[in-house]
Amino acid sequence: MGTHAILFALDATDSARILACEDGDALIGVAAEVEERRDTDRLCELDSFWDAPHR
Repeated sequence: MGTHAILFALDATDSARILACEDGDALIGVAAEVEERRDTDRLCELDSFWDAPHR
């Protein structure tokens, strides 16, 4: 399948920012900031393992 997944644990600040988004563009912006930080203590890379649990 060639795709992988990364799970990000959000802190209260990031959660509040996401919940406050009023449109998709704002949500994508916050998500991009979280992804750019790549805080390795707060993420889990699943590679292609995510496909089976997803189904």
